[in-house]
Amino acid sequence: MKYVDCTITLIGPVDPEFYDNIIDKKKVILKGILINRNLFYEVNKFDVAIAPYLDRKINEGGVPNKLFLYLAMGKPVVATELLSLKQMKLPKKMIYLVKDMRDFPLKIKYAHEENNWDIIKKRIEYARKNTWDQRVSRFLSLLNEN
Repeated sequence: MKYVDCTITLIGPVDPEFYDNIIDKKKVILKGILINRNLFYEVNKFDVAIAPYLDRKINEGGVPNKLFLYLAMGKPVVATELLSLKQMKLPKKMIYLVKDMRDFPLKIKYAHEENNWDIIKKRIEYARKNTWDQRVSRFLSLLNEN
């Protein structure tokens, strides 16, 4: 599969060099930096959220914060296969990991087609159990054990 007919919404700052390399700019909507309700309103319009990371700009150990926003809103996510994301061992169809950027279109198609209310609820529940407060509490309890 070479082509997926879709529109991509980019939120946040966009590297000019990256934007210049986009061939079909009419399929890309630039929203700039959004916060609070404006951010949630835009993300809620997504059928599939994506988190592509270029090899030269990734931190294999980091977990993208936007992942939890997308999951909290029940969105299927297609992301670059970072070591940290592989180690999360999420149930199938929660997120779709991609090793090769050329596989993004096919995974986006799968994520869209396989999305359903049961998986949406699982994503929301996972995010609910993985807030910053809960992660800090777990970390502090580990520290207190030693």
